[in-house]
Amino acid sequence: MKFSDLDIRRMYDSVRSDLYTDFFSPVLSASTECKRVGGTFTSKTFLKIATGMKDFIEKDGQLQLVLLPNFTKEDLNAINTGLKNEEDVLLENWIKEYEQIESEFVKNHTKALAWLLKMKLLVIKIVRIKDLQGNVVRFQDLESILKETESETKSQLNQQKENIEKIRKLRQKIGIFRGEGKDEFITFRGNLDYEAEGSDYGHIEVSRYWESDDERDECDKDGEEFEKFWNDEEEFEYIPNYKFQSVLLPDALKQNLVQVAPESKSEINLARP
Repeated sequence: MKFSDLDIRRMYDSVRSDLYTDFFSPVLSASTECKRVGGTFTSKTFLKIATGMKDFIEKDGQLQLVLLPNFTKEDLNAINTGLKNEEDVLLENWIKEYEQIESEFVKNHTKALAWLLKMKLLVIKIVRIKDLQGNVVRFQDLESILKETESETKSQLNQQKENIEKIRKLRQKIGIFRGEGKDEFITFRGNLDYEAEGSDYGHIEVSRYWESDDERDECDKDGEEFEKFWNDEEEFEYIPNYKFQSVLLPDALKQNLVQVAPESKSEINLARP
């Protein structure tokens, strides 16, 4: 089935729609590739990514994820004072979190992504962020840091607003779906972590490559945004004074994830309770 055969709307929200039943499941069923940027390396993020992926997994779809580390302020202090390194903290946090998962539903979705990772159908990259002094910075602190920065001129104020908007866009998520054929291209931007933000409202805006020139341009821009993080192995300034770098998931963490993967595809269970 082609994307254009689906009833894909421009906007979805959690009040009028079930985001996963109405959008993610049908789009993933028709996708051969899925790419996501934004969100933290947590089981909750894995749950949101894997929900609706049954058909996508069944036909060996390719998945690429760019995620942010879920560091606490204590983690940051330990890293920046040399007590620990980033890779060790990522692994420690993941092991601790996975051991605390009580819901089989959440564990099953994590295991589904672990199976994709084991079969080399999933590649994960983690975004490192440092200031000009080389100190590691938490992504979730950047917006407040930028807001506290004094802007003396209109140009500086406009730059500040632009930087904050880029951070908010990355925090919300960008998703890309590819089917078979050049025009089989859909992207979305939006808020999927509404529960963590104390709200019961989630929303996404969708762009369909075949629909109009404006939506085609939006798809291209979202694709470029993803590739900026995916392909740049060197540090780059996503916003002024801060260096971003996407690195492959550390081997130790990758192996820990693969250990929980099912033995076969038939053992993957993504059914809702």
